[in-house]
Amino acid sequence: MAFFFSGCWNSLSLVVLLSFTAAVPVFQFASLGYILVCAARIAKGDPAKTWFPGMSLAGQIVRCGFWTLLTWLPVWFLTDLGYSSELIQPGSLNASRLRIFARFVSILWVLWVAWAIARGGRWRHFLWPQPIRFVKTILTRSFWLDLENRWWEFLNRLHLWRLIKLGFFASIGALLWLAIPSLLILIGLNGPAQVREEQQGGLALLGLLGALSMAWVIQYLPVLQIHMAVENRFSAIFDRTAARQAFRQVPWTYALAHVLFFAFTLPLYLLRIE
Repeated sequence: MAFFFSGCWNSLSLVVLLSFTAAVPVFQFASLGYILVCAARIAKGDPAKTWFPGMSLAGQIVRCGFWTLLTWLPVWFLTDLGYSSELIQPGSLNASRLRIFARFVSILWVLWVAWAIARGGRWRHFLWPQPIRFVKTILTRSFWLDLENRWWEFLNRLHLWRLIKLGFFASIGALLWLAIPSLLILIGLNGPAQVREEQQGGLALLGLLGALSMAWVIQYLPVLQIHMAVENRFSAIFDRTAARQAFRQVPWTYALAHVLFFAFTLPLYLLRIE
């Protein structure tokens, strides 16, 4: 049972972490890169347990973030109370004392969270700081050396640069594939207001040509991005032969994967429209 709940938590944490990084500039490439790494492992036939690397690490990161936010709530309440007192009674002694106390608690909270994460970031580490152990450990050289080693190990486990680079090149490849269809569609949509009436038919044909070419491109692009991740070379994203070969081998699976891929994007567009 504990294994089941741990797996559910790690899976949910991975989704949350990917969603968060997808909204952050530069790190959004890492989100795309991770998805391509997972798809590449599935495409290569790797064991199922290796399809989603770093799930346990994602669970640890989200758990630390959750407890950090939870322990911040009392500090936020005191800080807000101090500012409210200053607004109600500007310059009063009680307001000044409350703001000083809130700042002092904020400093303690930073130490509390940093110490909890340094010990492993589990829930019990956030609930009880072990002050005696903190005083004994914080001044030892071995603690700082161990902390530095674990920090670099954590960064290495993220493979952040590799994921960002993979996502960046996949985005560049998608941009090159979509440039001409998108340009034709934009000209067809935005041109009629700027041309004479007898020329609008030609613009409509341009827009139709752009839509048809877009439909042709999106048949290849997702598979070619995965192919690029499998081959680990940028030129593979232009290898249409690999996509056609994949379709010939498993046509129904290929079609179903495309239908599900684009179906799952519809809620995003519905929210964007709203």
